[in-house]
Amino acid sequence: MKEHDKALEARDLFIATIVAPFEEHFGSGGSTFTKPMWQPILMVLDMQGNGDKEIEHIDEYLEWALDDSSYALKSVIEGAMGNFSATPLAMFAEVPFYLAKREEIDLEKRKHLIQTACTQMEKSLENAQKCIPYAKWYAQEKLVAIRALSMELDCIDSTATYL
Repeated sequence: MKEHDKALEARDLFIATIVAPFEEHFGSGGSTFTKPMWQPILMVLDMQGNGDKEIEHIDEYLEWALDDSSYALKSVIEGAMGNFSATPLAMFAEVPFYLAKREEIDLEKRKHLIQTACTQMEKSLENAQKCIPYAKWYAQEKLVAIRALSMELDCIDSTATYL
């Protein structure tokens, strides 16, 4: 849905079918191995679905994206989820990518965000070598988009090879 202009619909479904029932049953403090992925998934869907529109929680998203510890994920989760879809790290890397596209964020932060997105997507691509072909393809496609934005922002060596 995300790739077919239905990101906000996907976000609403994710909340209604996963987040809300989980919190109703276990409370907001409940835990499951996929819960660390929920916040970045919801952030990506919000930003992709809203495009250039104002994002209500942009400061919260920016804080998350600029915190290196946000990208720490157990390798078993990365590999397990990458055998069904894109790796979690690929989804995480989309958060700084979508933030870097936003012109209301100052240029220096945008440059830092795009470098973070590139680094994390490169890690995802490396991890995806052991996963289903879709995970590798997804990371490669997103890395091309990230690299294009980085050249537009003039913040990463355009002669570097990321694929």
